[in-house]
Amino acid sequence: MPWKQETIDDYHLSPNVLSKFLKGKFGNYDFRIKRGNDAYTFLAPRPLTEDEIDGLDDKRERTG
Repeated sequence: MPWKQETIDDYHLSPNVLSKFLKGKFGNYDFRIKRGNDAYTFLAPRPLTEDEIDGLDDKRERTG
């Protein structure tokens, strides 16, 4: 099955956090993470679920 391109908002999310999250879910692969237009695009073996996106949102840096 071919990998799918995914997009997620980059707001308060570092590329290292995203990479660690993806490696924790799918293993040690090159996800080809790119940042542009206030979002990250990356390859994944399947679309992220809503629960996974929520879990990633919890890892965003909080300020204030």
